[in-house]
Amino acid sequence: MVSADEPLAAGVVDALLAQGTRAVGPTARGPRSRNKAFARSLLAGGRARGAASRAGAHTPDEVADAFAAFGSTLVVVKPSGLTGGKGVK
Repeated sequence: MVSADEPLAAGVVDALLAQGTRAVGPTARGPRSRNKAFARSLLAGGRARGAASRAGAHTPDEVADAFAAFGSTLVVVKPSGLTGGKGVK
C-alpha cells in the first residue's frame, strides 16, 4: 500500500504494477488531482465553478502583483504541488 505523496508522485505504484507486483494506491497521474493549480485548471475548462478569483505566481514580483490585484480582499496562499495535507501557508 502506497499512500505518501512523494512516492505516489514519483510513480512507485506504476513501477510495482509494471513488474507485476500488486499494489494499492493511485498511479502517478492520480495525485495530480490534489495539485491545486492542476485541479483549478480542470475546473476552468469545464462547467464546474471553483473559487471566485484566483491568481498564479512564480516569482516574487508576480506574487506582489497578485496581492495588489486582490486589493483589500482576504486571500489564501497555497503552493502548487503535493503538500502532504499541509497546503495552506
